[in-house]
Amino acid sequence: SSALYGIYTNIATTKNRVCSNNSIDNLTGSAIYNTGVVVGIYAFGSNLNQIHNNTVSNITAVGTITGIYFSGVNPSVYDNIVYNITTSGSTLRGILNAGTGITNCYRNKVYNLISNNTVPSLSGIYISQGFDNRVYNNLVGNLTTPSANSTAAIAGIYVNAGTSISLSHNTIY
Repeated sequence: SSALYGIYTNIATTKNRVCSNNSIDNLTGSAIYNTGVVVGIYAFGSNLNQIHNNTVSNITAVGTITGIYFSGVNPSVYDNIVYNITTSGSTLRGILNAGTGITNCYRNKVYNLISNNTVPSLSGIYISQGFDNRVYNNLVGNLTTPSANSTAAIAGIYVNAGTSISLSHNTIY
């Protein structure tokens, strides 16, 4: 299967990156072209990533969707808006936090995410690893899985792994 990216930064994995003030809108993954993965912003790297003041919206696909994916050492992801994302695939993440070191993810808004899969995994913010994750002052809401027959289908914030996790002052509705 293929992948569709709004912004893809993986070329210079040892360089610091700033991704700010972008609008990623109306991405559509297609069954005809076998689009298996759609990512609004993909910021992979071994150094510092700063992702802020971006809007990722109106994405539809038949496969896995991630609004913002980030990794790197000591990344900061803040003041982003991720909304109106729909998939019939099994995995949907508003923000996927794969950072290491001290990771700050704050003042983001993630809402109106829909998975129409019968066994979905839907998370507003998903933490996959990290040494010192700080996730605070985020707004996550209106996550829906209308076709789900799974008991753990939706999580506002899902902590999969990490050494030290601090979740504070987040609003999940």
